[in-house]
Amino acid sequence: MDGEVKEKKKELYLMLTCTKTCISHLIKNSTKCKYTHSAISLNRELTEMYSFARRRPHNFMIAGFIKENLDKGVYSWNPNAPCVLYKFEVSEESYNKAIDIIND
Repeated sequence: MDGEVKEKKKELYLMLTCTKTCISHLIKNSTKCKYTHSAISLNRELTEMYSFARRRPHNFMIAGFIKENLDKGVYSWNPNAPCVLYKFEVSEESYNKAIDIIND
């Protein structure tokens, strides 16, 4: 272990879901995938989640990169939506790059 520096790992989370919205049904029927939406989170509590989604909850035509909240919008309408959460260990450099991309 002489001279060996252990790199500190950070965690990123990817949540995949499938809600009961019209656009979700369209995506599911077209792709045949189990999940139709993805969001990235910077923490395990999912308090900072980001995705490309609707900017106005009732209008899917107005969309873009948004900060999501599990207690509001489409998630609050679909509290029992099927989902899966993946955890990725990344270097601190990659974690900081993800933050930079999100902030851009």
